Amino acid sequence: MQWSGKKTEDGKIDADFCRVLFYLKLEHLDDVIVDMQVQNRIMSVQIFNENPTLRKMAEEMTPLLKLKLAEIDYHLSSVHFHVPGQSQTGRNQRSLAELYGQKEYSGVDIKI
Repeated sequence: MQWSGKKTEDGKIDADFCRVLFYLKLEHLDDVIVDMQVQNRIMSVQIFNENPTLRKMAEEMTPLLKLKLAEIDYHLSSVHFHVPGQSQTGRNQRSLAELYGQKEYSGVDIKI
């Protein structure tokens, strides 16, 4: 997990304006990267995984996610799914393994 964002007056990361990257290795989905960005309590999520059916599996959960986020005063603006290696106009594609293996940050890693 990687956190970044502006800090509050008491030195904590401001949950209203932050970015959280989750690097997950799941038994059935293998490597998954979830990029969650929050701006003024409005959240957008991008999910990177090599399983092209992940979108269909997750679509039924999106309304529940929106509802639960609204209960804590957040708004889900979008959820986008990306399959590394598929052609996307104007983007330089890298494999999920390359994205997953990046260590271009400093901080604390937590392995679950």
